[in-house]
Amino acid sequence: MVQHELFQTYIWCCAVNVLGRECSSLFTIDLNERQGTPLPELLLKVGEPLLIRCRAVHHNYKFGIKLSSENREVESDHQFGGLDYQTDHSAIRIQYAFASAAGRNDSGYYTCSSTAHPNQTALVTVLEKGFINITDSKEDFEIGEEEFCFEVNFTAYPPARCMWLFSKKTFPCKQ
Repeated sequence: MVQHELFQTYIWCCAVNVLGRECSSLFTIDLNERQGTPLPELLLKVGEPLLIRCRAVHHNYKFGIKLSSENREVESDHQFGGLDYQTDHSAIRIQYAFASAAGRNDSGYYTCSSTAHPNQTALVTVLEKGFINITDSKEDFEIGEEEFCFEVNFTAYPPARCMWLFSKKTFPCKQ
């Protein structure tokens, strides 16, 4: 990866082997994007690495950004940042907070603040173990001859892989 790519809005890392392809994205609080509701959430298990990026673009370099956790600044040995100038004279600042092995005490609200942008916050939850949340539904459906769509929504961490089984055949899930 080239250094200027680290300043892009979205950063993906993918690995491919005989078992398939797996990708993950860098968790980013981008001060130039409108914050949605609910708050963005980063889920981790105890011992997994924690890496959060704060990113902001401004028409010049005269602005600062910082990441704080529960209103206290991230320790200096657990953060680093950078500045990249664009051809239109605007500047992109990034600030990272990291821990090589997340602990339960790393859970909480992380706020990215800037001298030129409104603050944005994300929730980091460090779990003892993974989970699957699915809503139990006791509804009965009669399905006729026409085509239909059967949908199941659930939340899982780590992200689940799934497939449909029907009449001893398997079908991939759209995720």
